[in-house]
Amino acid sequence: MEAISGRKTIQEIAAVHAIHPIRVSQWKRQLLDGASELFTRGKKNKDTGESQTKAAEVFQQIGRLQMELEWLKKSLSCSDASKLRKLVDHDHPELSVSCQCALLGLSRSTLYYRPMPERESTLRIMARIDALYLEDACIGSRRMVDYLAREDIPISRDRVRNLMRRMGLRVRRRLDRGDRATT
Repeated sequence: MEAISGRKTIQEIAAVHAIHPIRVSQWKRQLLDGASELFTRGKKNKDTGESQTKAAEVFQQIGRLQMELEWLKKSLSCSDASKLRKLVDHDHPELSVSCQCALLGLSRSTLYYRPMPERESTLRIMARIDALYLEDACIGSRRMVDYLAREDIPISRDRVRNLMRRMGLRVRRRLDRGDRATT
């Protein structure tokens, strides 16, 4: 108030109150800028009541939308990735691809993933393994490697085991004479 009245200089006021003169100038400026609000305070309270109800409605809508979004993510998370890839619109004007992926619960690397086709040599080996398995379903990976080696197909046991697993081939156990059920 002393600074506004103009009876003392800003330097004198700062020295009396042991504060920096810039602080006194800032307080003076704040008071002058905010003086008009002192007389409109009653009207502001009415406006804040309305704005509080609008804010409550907005927060309620945000809560509802978040709940719907969580439900959507949960229902789409069990879907196949190929189906989710089709839902992404690369040319959407407002939603970026990364935002769409986040909403769908799909990682961007999955969106852009393209599986490599199987090599021709691997397909030939898999066909031969399948034929040998059909002849005798009790052939395991060790004997399968021996049969393939006789046909000049060099392959490791681990690779044979992995290929058999990918093909869904499971070795059946041979029954000994004592294990057979008698009827």
